[in-house]
Amino acid sequence: MEPNLNKSRTIVPHIFLSHNIKPHHIINDNFITLERILPLNYNYIVDLFKAIPQLNFLGAFPELFEAKFRVNICTVDSAKEWLDEFSNLHKVTM
Repeated sequence: MEPNLNKSRTIVPHIFLSHNIKPHHIINDNFITLERILPLNYNYIVDLFKAIPQLNFLGAFPELFEAKFRVNICTVDSAKEWLDEFSNLHKVTM
C-alpha cells in the first residue's frame, strides 16, 4: 500500500489518504466517522470522501457520505472475513 499514500498525517493511524484526495477535502470528523464504521485491525486508503447534506427528519442517519477506499486484504478468504466483520458491526447482510 505504501507507494500510493498521501503523506498527510491523519488523526486515525490506520486510515490514510491516497494521492487522489486533497487533505482539505476531508476533515477530522470525517476520519472519526470512517473509524466508527470500518472494522478494526485493517489499514485503509481513502480515494474519495464526499459529505452529503443531512436530511432533517426523524430516523435520518446523522452522517451521510459517499466513500471509496481500499483495504489491506489480498485473498478471497480475507475479503469474506472483512465483509463478515462489517456485516456484524452494522447488523446488515450482504
